[in-house]
Amino acid sequence: MFQFPRWAWSTAALASLFLAPSLFAQDEAPDRIAQVNDFSGEVKIKNAKTGELKALAKVGSKIKNSAIYSGDEVLTGADGTTSILFPDGSLLRVDAPQSDVVISEGGLDEKARVGRAAGKTVGRKVKVLAGKIWSDVKPQTSIFTEFETPSGVAAVKGTTVAVSVTGTTAGVHVDGGSVLFFNTAVNTNATLLSGQEISVNFNPVSGLLSFSVVNDAGAPLSVVLPGGTINMTTGDGVGITLNANGTYGIAVTSGTVEVTQQDGTTGTFNAGQSTTTGTASEQPGGTPGSDSGSTPPSQGTGEPAPAKEPSTPAEITPNDTSPGG
Repeated sequence: MFQFPRWAWSTAALASLFLAPSLFAQDEAPDRIAQVNDFSGEVKIKNAKTGELKALAKVGSKIKNSAIYSGDEVLTGADGTTSILFPDGSLLRVDAPQSDVVISEGGLDEKARVGRAAGKTVGRKVKVLAGKIWSDVKPQTSIFTEFETPSGVAAVKGTTVAVSVTGTTAGVHVDGGSVLFFNTAVNTNATLLSGQEISVNFNPVSGLLSFSVVNDAGAPLSVVLPGGTINMTTGDGVGITLNANGTYGIAVTSGTVEVTQQDGTTGTFNAGQSTTTGTASEQPGGTPGSDSGSTPPSQGTGEPAPAKEPSTPAEITPNDTSPGG
């Protein structure tokens, strides 16, 4: 199981990063969205506009090629690590080895502004393609921050979070605050609180979402999907599929979980057992995760009410200003 690093940032060290007046003077560009403030080992930045790949280099007290523009890709080598500072004081650390992260920022579309990003006008997305990151996201009235992985998206509001990606498996650990993790293909979401950690894998071919709780931090974690809720604790794992007939299949892969249907009926299921939520007549929104129509053997009870319309990811519209060089 992936172990998230625990970086020890002192209050004084963080304050020096956030308040240093010369940070954004290192690499002048009006359209940059962030700035590298420190690095070690091999780190390269791929410019979104030109496709040019430039290595970070220290020149005296300054860092060459340190400006980050919307859509730029940050890649670390076997020994590379870097910290990136945003104008609002949020900090992103991209760690070794072989991490691959794309950072973008722009205006939110109208649909996003009335959903999870209600009241926000700017969307900041950190797309973790591989490797691991740690971020301290400062609460903002206008900026909505998401961390996208191959298996889902972690939406945050003033949070300290670590995210790892290996292949299609994502790990999310919350150090402080809370995170809403969701997968729109299977219309599934879970809110993680401080100390909680999950591992998630989504197979786009089979439509199977594998969800396991690494650490519940002493509080059960609820996975919400149309028609029901799965209550899980440390060591529990489930596989979730959206079937062609509109039902959701839940197969317990480890531990013991409690499934509450939308009508309030509850059942307990052990590893190797399965059940369903939703009704065969409903066709939920979102992208179906499976065309097979196969449904795990049902061992649940009750007939849940129709599911609510699932939420969709926030869409970011690129800034009018093209990324700089």
